[in-house]
Amino acid sequence: MRKERGIAAIAALAISAGMIAGVSVFASNALTIGQSAQTSVLNSTTTTVDSLIAVSEGAANENYALLAGSVMGKTAAKTITAADKKIKADIKAEAEAKKKAKEEAAKKKAKEEAAKKAKEEEEKKKAEEEAARKAAAKTSWNGGSLTASAGVFYGPSGKETYYNLDMGGVINIMRNMGFSESEYEYWVRDDGCKMFGDYIMVACNLDIRPRGSLIETSLGTGIVCDTSPVFVGDNATQIDVAVTW
Repeated sequence: MRKERGIAAIAALAISAGMIAGVSVFASNALTIGQSAQTSVLNSTTTTVDSLIAVSEGAANENYALLAGSVMGKTAAKTITAADKKIKADIKAEAEAKKKAKEEAAKKKAKEEAAKKAKEEEEKKKAEEEAARKAAAKTSWNGGSLTASAGVFYGPSGKETYYNLDMGGVINIMRNMGFSESEYEYWVRDDGCKMFGDYIMVACNLDIRPRGSLIETSLGTGIVCDTSPVFVGDNATQIDVAVTW
């Protein structure tokens, strides 16, 4: 019974971090008690068989306590070492995870910045090309212009006339050719000229001036969007300006 209580006490001590110290104290006390019992019996003037048996049991208890303390002490040391290794492993894993996340974030940022820079360069290039195109399309004409009352005018590129028709079909043809609405919006200028982006819509002989060609007129730079069967013979180079007149 005493042995079982001793085992229970040692097991309880093993739960705490100070188990090793507790077991050592227990073993030391058991050793002292055992030694005291042996000395008392051997120094007695009357040594009986029962006394010798008691001394023997005390020695057995002493050895048990020492053995139990040693085993539990080693077990506790191993447990603490394993826990320490796990903590270190967890800390290392967390540090590696943070490092990896930081590297991935840096790569993502670099990729986004590269994409942003490429987009800015592309937009800048388009703006420069558009500015160059507009500069090339500007007319230096200052000799008057076509009017509704005059009907016909000879401008920088020859004979000019005007017409007012629905431009829906013409616009669809230009869209199908790749002239996007974002760059070539249809609108009407204050003076009544129908515009396609920055240019006046005009009709010409497509054999001479294909769709999309830029041409100077007395009203500004035009873009060829339409044609007419009248552009033959002496009228082959005629320009018909689309207006709301």
